[in-house]
Amino acid sequence: MENCKIVTRLLEGEFLDYEKVIPKTWETKVRANKRELQESFERVSLISMSSIEKERKYPVKVDIEIGKIVISCKNQAGDAKEEILLTTEGKNLEVGFNPKYFLDALKAIDDEEIFIEFGSSLSPSIIKSVDNNSNYVYMILPIRIQE
Repeated sequence: MENCKIVTRLLEGEFLDYEKVIPKTWETKVRANKRELQESFERVSLISMSSIEKERKYPVKVDIEIGKIVISCKNQAGDAKEEILLTTEGKNLEVGFNPKYFLDALKAIDDEEIFIEFGSSLSPSIIKSVDNNSNYVYMILPIRIQE
């Protein structure tokens, strides 16, 4: 590269053992079309971010039932709800997420089909490609939903 200077520095110390943080087991697993899920999250997240209280962001609630996932958000500005039919395994589950982080993970995946593995409503969720060729795993922490 012309006229380019690269500067690096070696850091000393122990790096976080990230493999211990990534859950190995799941209670609920879904297989979804990434584009369909991403578009639903984008639409529902509009309500999440359009709060009358500008500094407060509302979580997007994800309800997983047999054969479907329901993505919703409700605040003073209104409510939004979308249902997607998909393949599910395991228990029914209700969990909340910051839609920005969920969308960041979905946008980083190029594949058409993804797996999402959920532990519980308070444990990390894993998003990964259905293809075993991808070495990337995305972990998202949920938000406690207040009723």
